[in-house]
Amino acid sequence: MCHTPRPRARRLAVWLLCFAALAASCAGPSPLGGAGSDDGGASDAAWTDALAGADAAAPDPHLPDTDTPDTDTSDTHPADSQAPSAATVHACATFTVLQDSTGQAVAGVQHAEEALPSFVHRRDVGAPGSDAAQVLTAGVTFKLQTPVVFVQSPAPEQLTLTVELPTGVLSAFWPKATTQQPPPKDALAPEKGALTWSQLAVQPGAIPGPSAGADSLWKQLQTGDGTPVTLAGEAAPFVFYQGLGTLDPQVTARTVAVANETKLGLEVTNHTGSTIPVAWYVHVHAGGGMITRIGSVPDGVTRQGGITPKEVNYTLFSEAASKALAQELQQAGLSASEAGALVKSWSHNYFKTPGRRLLYIAPPSWAAKHLPMTVTPTPKAKVRVLVGRVEVLSPGDEAALVDSVKAASQSGSTALVGELGVFAEAKLRRAVALLPAGAAKSHGETLVGLAAKLP
Repeated sequence: MCHTPRPRARRLAVWLLCFAALAASCAGPSPLGGAGSDDGGASDAAWTDALAGADAAAPDPHLPDTDTPDTDTSDTHPADSQAPSAATVHACATFTVLQDSTGQAVAGVQHAEEALPSFVHRRDVGAPGSDAAQVLTAGVTFKLQTPVVFVQSPAPEQLTLTVELPTGVLSAFWPKATTQQPPPKDALAPEKGALTWSQLAVQPGAIPGPSAGADSLWKQLQTGDGTPVTLAGEAAPFVFYQGLGTLDPQVTARTVAVANETKLGLEVTNHTGSTIPVAWYVHVHAGGGMITRIGSVPDGVTRQGGITPKEVNYTLFSEAASKALAQELQQAGLSASEAGALVKSWSHNYFKTPGRRLLYIAPPSWAAKHLPMTVTPTPKAKVRVLVGRVEVLSPGDEAALVDSVKAASQSGSTALVGELGVFAEAKLRRAVALLPAGAAKSHGETLVGLAAKLP
């Protein structure tokens, strides 16, 4: 009679279970499909796939492990006694840097490109009428513009929202924040900036707050579909803030000669640690403009945007570029009305201001690491989209700036400050860095001082 060795069978079963558990724990995320390795000419369908699975090739070693390889985990926190929120939070923003022909950031980008309504709070730095944009002038290489947080909720509730800029200061906001870091009236330094709105009331059907002019940035943003929020009697259809600092986007853009060196393309290098879902090369000039879709850019990869499609007249270019950006924002998770409102508020800076620039959607994991945002209680769903803007100086641009400073030096004119627009300070700083010691350099330094005083 044959007897089954029961202890041995049990041991074998235990070993098999352990092996299965080990195999499951070691299984990594699925590799990224073709959209992450395309040549910038992928179809819209391929881009949709890339957005859904971007960064699946390798988890970011600098971020906590999550089920989704590249998501914004900045509002992840230990469970508390509060009931889960029924709200959906959609947060979006754009940020700007200016890079020279070598891909290095240039200081002096803190100047305002659009006027804010008078009711928006500015950081109190102690002196009447002071504004962080005027006080924090030394070394600003990063400008966080129009960050808005839309909250959608079917019923009244209260949320606590905290936003951070660890390498800068948050300089404007509405409604008034409950706490500011650094504390009000402290000497400004580009570090450890944070705002908290405690017990922010989400009120469906409430009055959406103060109005502004039809063409104002505020009015354009109000076309989104957020539920009105209120704090200490101040209401709005969104939470709004801005910031200044020294954050490195970890993305460089440099012009490269193409088409027999008669035109300039753009070379983009990604060092964010995650895949950039989509990028565009934009060139705007007096006669029209061009937008070229570069596509996704994996971490550690350099991609080039050429000169196709051909440049078109200004009206056609602006309409086509705005439509393309709005579609990508919707693919990233924003509603059609939110995407439309944001593109309308950004279109002047992106598509009507002369120059060469890189536009791209920043990886969610990069945003979570460098621009944390926490919502309590945890919302039912959260979407966060940051659009990076890199203004690019070509070697030709820099040579023209140097010649302009030399000419201004010979005549003693300071008109160049006004002629160079909102990036006058940064452009003049680059020209001064390229000039040898002498009268022209000295005059350039004078121009930099004048430009630094602009709002």
